[in-house]
Amino acid sequence: MREQYVRALLAAAASAVVLAQVAAAQQGVPAFQSRDWRGRPIDYACKASAGDTEGLRQALIRQELFRIGANTKAETGWYYGDRLRAARLRTQEATADEIVDRIRQRLRTDAGSVPTSVLVYDVGVRGGQSMLCAWLITTDGIAAAETVPVAASAKVKLGGFAQSARNALGVTRVTLARAPQPRGRAATSTAIAAAAPAASAVGADGLDALGQLLLPESLRRALIASRNERLLVLPAADFSTVPFAALPVDGRALVDIASIVILTGVDELVTPLRREVWSRRFGDPALSRLIVGDPDSSKDQMQWAPLPGAREEAGLVAALSAGMAGKPLLGADATRDAVTRALRSGNLGFIYFATHGVADDLDPLVRSFLLLSGGRLHVNEIAAQHQEHFPLVVMSACQSGLGKTFEGGTFGLARGWLTAGASQVVTSLWDIGDETTKDLMADFVARMVKDKVRPELALRAAMLAARDERKVPAAAWAGFAFLGFASE
Repeated sequence: MREQYVRALLAAAASAVVLAQVAAAQQGVPAFQSRDWRGRPIDYACKASAGDTEGLRQALIRQELFRIGANTKAETGWYYGDRLRAARLRTQEATADEIVDRIRQRLRTDAGSVPTSVLVYDVGVRGGQSMLCAWLITTDGIAAAETVPVAASAKVKLGGFAQSARNALGVTRVTLARAPQPRGRAATSTAIAAAAPAASAVGADGLDALGQLLLPESLRRALIASRNERLLVLPAADFSTVPFAALPVDGRALVDIASIVILTGVDELVTPLRREVWSRRFGDPALSRLIVGDPDSSKDQMQWAPLPGAREEAGLVAALSAGMAGKPLLGADATRDAVTRALRSGNLGFIYFATHGVADDLDPLVRSFLLLSGGRLHVNEIAAQHQEHFPLVVMSACQSGLGKTFEGGTFGLARGWLTAGASQVVTSLWDIGDETTKDLMADFVARMVKDKVRPELALRAAMLAARDERKVPAAAWAGFAFLGFASE
């Protein structure tokens, strides 16, 4: 009896932790606490201007430090260590003009296939004043750059950009209302959801304010004038979890102008690698797939909402990718043992999860997870793998793109997959309805497999089709992000 009581207490405590994770990730807790990668308060001013390349170089040095620290954390549990102290930084060893030239050369490589621009961000805090810096780079070099003060009175505050976007789109309440419930206890998510801002509290004005900060006027003009079809975004703070596709740009959305790739480090800019893998992913007989859909959650300590649409979604994706080996794992078959065994197979080119997910903004390594039948798959387990064939990973699971935010970006489930060897990761930024997600993701996969469209271009086309043909609101089509390497 005593053991049962102890187990019950532990289960209740774990349930409370998960519910708190959902609330913190989606409600009002700012993930960015003005701390650098060592945990020290930020005390520097970023500087961006079109004629000053050194400010860009300093931003990229901080980005490279974050990438090394994030990889170290994924592998060891610690962000700061010997690897970070002893690291030789390519951005530090090159001059500012040399770095810009490398990026220009990389963009010229893409010009013949997908004309591409790069948007680089940095953040700073000096004397209590927050600021963001932004550079737009094209084949001609730095096309535009601005330093934007983020006033304490602004509608959007540094560290709360993604939350402001979610509130503006009205998705915070919906996500919290669908949060998992502790088994055997009264529902609490409804009360938490009621405290979240309604869409009408911020609405389109909030999204416009966010767009004005992240895409200041000179960058907007340069981006439109470039006529480039793809935008690579190197984010800072929580910018990687902002729905860039929905940001207003002169009466349009950014997705109308370009497909968007969220970079996770400077490697993708100065030394692009393995970007050609997309073209053979679905046609190489040596590559297999892992598809997980609607795991049985009945034995989990939390009570989760059913996902009938997720099972159908996984079935559609399986049918579209039938040319690849690998039996779909649906319902009770999606066990931890079956999933981890498939992940260790060593020949995966395509990994797809349609399940529940939880992001933790305090300890994402061990407390962020994807739900499986009778278990969970955590970030530290994901990062410990070695995926030799650089798969595309799709996490059609709520919160899969969120995590703990540093000055250089967000650490969570997506970063775990990239550490394990994934070349590209599609994540969700909030909870989207089953049916909408099913249609959007089936369209996305069909464009990749049948039409052989590059993944980031396929996602953009699927978003536009959802909005223009099926009249789906932005809250339902803008909630996915594409991270990793751009396709060659």
